Amino acid sequence: DVTSINGVECDNRSDLVCNRIYTYAANLELAEKYLNSVSKTILSYSPKKVVIWGAGRLFDLLFKYGELKAGSLHGLIDANLGDYISHVHDIPILPPHSLSQLQPDIVVIASRTYFTEIKEYILENSDVPIKIVGLMDLLEEAQNES
Repeated sequence: DVTSINGVECDNRSDLVCNRIYTYAANLELAEKYLNSVSKTILSYSPKKVVIWGAGRLFDLLFKYGELKAGSLHGLIDANLGDYISHVHDIPILPPHSLSQLQPDIVVIASRTYFTEIKEYILENSDVPIKIVGLMDLLEEAQNES
């Protein structure tokens, strides 16, 4: 009995390593499908000024499996990654205090772990109303729509 997904074949699903790889491949297949949908949602916010907060894995996956391009966004903020690299996907990584200069209409938070902390920072440090959207919420909506 051979099971295959994304090129990963397991002839014995009880093998722990093979099972983990198979699960990863299955999740990656779902991510490709839903992240493309999420990127289209983010693009639909145009012509509003959209900033993504969080330049890590979730942001990277949006570019890898979605339709976002460097010119699609008004800015990219990350509190930590900018200490190590200056750009991701040709977009400069800006520090949190750049929020007031960017004056976005919408901020998409691409962090599961620090979502609440980032949202509080945005609310405390913006002079104008900003719509705050969680990337994980957009992913959940994409899953629910299919």
